[in-house]
Amino acid sequence: MKQLALVITLSVAGFLAACIEVGQMIPLDETAKSIGTPKIEIALHQTAHGGVGVAMPDGEILQGEYQVLDSASGGLTPSGQYALTGLPAGSRNVFVRATGPQTEMSCNGLTNGQGHGSAICEMSSGAHYRILF
Repeated sequence: MKQLALVITLSVAGFLAACIEVGQMIPLDETAKSIGTPKIEIALHQTAHGGVGVAMPDGEILQGEYQVLDSASGGLTPSGQYALTGLPAGSRNVFVRATGPQTEMSCNGLTNGQGHGSAICEMSSGAHYRILF
């Protein structure tokens, strides 16, 4: 397991020199509970995107990227139209996507001005997690 953490840290750090933050992943459904709790590391930058690494409980490594949008005060509806969200000023949408040989992870959430927040993630297996970062 220590090797996995090292692999994730080195691969994510390779995106750019950044502060590596370990997030917390919380299983939200029975599928997620049966898989176990992955470990996530996020390379925080002074920019709106950076690297993400996830170590799955079975040893699979997912790699990807997060992206922060300018403002969460507006967003797209499922029909593709722009709509106001009513969220407080300073809130920003954050999206995360990471893939591995067998698993894909997609997350959608909110972050504050300091880069901390949470998101709901869905795995290709149908498992759902909340991440806190």
